[in-house]
Amino acid sequence: MVEAIFHTAKDAYASAAGDKPTQWIVFRVTDIKTPDLDANAPAMKQIEQGQSRQVGDDIFGQYMAWLEQDLGTSVNTTVLQQALGNSSTPPPDIN
Repeated sequence: MVEAIFHTAKDAYASAAGDKPTQWIVFRVTDIKTPDLDANAPAMKQIEQGQSRQVGDDIFGQYMAWLEQDLGTSVNTTVLQQALGNSSTPPPDIN
């Protein structure tokens, strides 16, 4: 139903299927409001940091896949995670 509401123009009527096959919900959109965006709000900063981290992880993952596939190399993900500081296991001693 939420999808149908967002695809309905202001002052228009529409309907959507309910939880049961015989159930239909009829509604009318009476107002459309767009919330103001505060780019400096703490929630927005968290979203920005999360997206930045996801983009970085995605690019890094694609690069690692390219290394493994096109260059015929393999990556020890356990050691990589330790090197990146993402593991609770201490790195092996190198003497």
